[in-house]
Amino acid sequence: MTISPACAPRGLTALQKLEEKALLAPAPLYVAENSAAFLNPDEGVGLNRNMIIEAALRRGLRVETQNARLYRVSSADRYFDFTLGMSSRVPHVTRQQTNSKTVTKKLMHRAGLPVPEGRQFMPSEVDLAWDFARDRVPVVVKPSVGTFASNVSVAIATEEQFRTAFERAAQKRRYQVVVETYVEGNDHRILLIGTQVRAVLHRRYASVLGDGQRTIAELIDVENDRRRASLIYRGHLIPHRPGVHWDRDRIPVDYSSVPGLGQRVHLRNDEAVLEGWENIDITETVHPGFLEQALKVREVFGPMPTFGLDFLAPDITRSPSEQSWAICEVNLNATMSTHHFKMTGPDRDVAGCVVEDHFPGCSLERERDAPRDGMRLRIGMSAEREEAQDEVRMAIGLHHLHVDATRIVGAELEYDLSGPDFLVEGLKDWLDRECDPSAYRVFG
Repeated sequence: MTISPACAPRGLTALQKLEEKALLAPAPLYVAENSAAFLNPDEGVGLNRNMIIEAALRRGLRVETQNARLYRVSSADRYFDFTLGMSSRVPHVTRQQTNSKTVTKKLMHRAGLPVPEGRQFMPSEVDLAWDFARDRVPVVVKPSVGTFASNVSVAIATEEQFRTAFERAAQKRRYQVVVETYVEGNDHRILLIGTQVRAVLHRRYASVLGDGQRTIAELIDVENDRRRASLIYRGHLIPHRPGVHWDRDRIPVDYSSVPGLGQRVHLRNDEAVLEGWENIDITETVHPGFLEQALKVREVFGPMPTFGLDFLAPDITRSPSEQSWAICEVNLNATMSTHHFKMTGPDRDVAGCVVEDHFPGCSLERERDAPRDGMRLRIGMSAEREEAQDEVRMAIGLHHLHVDATRIVGAELEYDLSGPDFLVEGLKDWLDRECDPSAYRVFG
């Protein structure tokens, strides 16, 4: 199916409009310092919670956790409750609208935004779904609720492939299944916070870069070694299973072939779209026309404080009016770690932007201006209680305190810490509220 491109802007050029509205404000660089290892990147979407908490603590705000998903961030004069990466500023109706891929597409289509044609089916309606899909192949089959493209199948062309993909998407009949026309293009994510775009990603499918000497199989091994050293990508290795991958022309990849120097080989896997993917920051190169489209999406759904806009487009540096493209999803709990931790491009502090949007005036300046050794603290804990040690280590990392020394004294493990007074006091407060009081003791 060909999707009609969005209308070209009239009057002022797209770039002039962009500058006038100050729509693009790239998020500042993120410096992990000693907190990265404590953010628990293996938690998936739960990582959003930890990143907001870290950003709030570093800006001198108080954080009170209520359970694994819920927490409250407060200053002297206001507070907001959060669930994962979403705050209480998100309208309930908007959340319900974006939870339904069918409703989301219907509203955007009505507003003149390009979306793929599709329908949603009950898990028992596989025959009805195939009747819809057979005249529209290739199609995409995905669960109505999901993250990280889990159980999403693309470019499905045969009935056998379709029934297998439908069963995967239904996940033992837990969810309804979305079937929609397949749109070819590169996968992108625009992150809008408040009324400004703060970061843009190209989510590049698995690939290796040829050196003229090694085979594709050997290059996959080299690439996976690089990924194992990353906090985020160590869980997203490129599968080493011959017969799994196709190149961009849908020709099976020969793992024994040797790509030329500088030749990038794309390893598409239709049954696991983001298996082995890599996020690349392209905030500085996106065409302003796409940012205007992001603002239009915000107008469709109302005042969303934060959302991620996922779309497919052949070339994001060209105007959307010059190409066929389509919006795939609007995500109110957009993953932030993909902007904070990358293997290609700058790391951007989008969690900090979310906090500062909710608490105008707070910033990292207080931490930066404070003497690193402004206040000292010693913590002791049982050397045998590993779980308690992990809790305290996480608290130390999230508060960005410097570990000056560690020692074992009898059956206790002791840390000597230093840092700005407000972070040290914040750590004491956190330990009192969040940690088992029998697991540690504070000296001074």
